[in-house]
Amino acid sequence: MAVDENQVPTTLPVRWVRAAPFRAHLWSIVGLTGVHWRVIALRAGVSPSLVRHLLFGDHGRSVRRISPSNAARIGKLDIHDIARLDRRPVGATPTARRFERLCQRGVGAAELAAVYQVDGERFGQLATSPQCSELTELVVLAASLEEPAPTAGIVA
Repeated sequence: MAVDENQVPTTLPVRWVRAAPFRAHLWSIVGLTGVHWRVIALRAGVSPSLVRHLLFGDHGRSVRRISPSNAARIGKLDIHDIARLDRRPVGATPTARRFERLCQRGVGAAELAAVYQVDGERFGQLATSPQCSELTELVVLAASLEEPAPTAGIVA
């Protein structure tokens, strides 16, 4: 069987990229903005568990490589964009419902404020305001994805 030269790739697709530059980028954003790494993961569109492993290791071992698609998403994170999350309005209804479910699980505003380093007053406004900040939305989403529920003693 003959192979058409135009259909044979000249290079193989990259399966992995080094994780170190992306780990440094994440630490820089966390350090400069004070935004919790789980929130940053959600904003980037990557799994919070990926970011946890990148930042804190996987069973004591540093993650050495990540997929190119995750690297691209993390690489696109912009410190100024992250810093503006608290000033960017979004619809509050889905966040209010999610927060209500968190409260039913025993997670309140004070606990979220402590874990995610934000003011707790923002959560009380969810019931009455048609909008909230994207930061509030992402904090509540991050907390709702955690199993078990977030506690002030858990920071990693």
